[in-house]
Amino acid sequence: MLEESFPELFDDPPKLNPNLLMAAKTATHCLQENGRHDQAGPLLHAMTEIIERTRLECGPWMIVGHEEARLLALKGDFNAALDSLEALIDGG
Repeated sequence: MLEESFPELFDDPPKLNPNLLMAAKTATHCLQENGRHDQAGPLLHAMTEIIERTRLECGPWMIVGHEEARLLALKGDFNAALDSLEALIDGG
């Protein structure tokens, strides 16, 4: 269903823009849950690149802050994701 609605996410390489980040997050999670890590990896990499590029091009006010934690969690690094969220909370 996601592939039909958002075919650009499944291109090689995935074609991503900021408007597709929520769909990309959902697709990455679904792919991982179904053991399709070979497809989830490039999509996760594209998400990381677009979030970093948005932060650099548009300034930190365009990035809420939880994006790093979300990416770390999708990569399976849950402790680092929690550390990132704690740093965000501690930073006010």
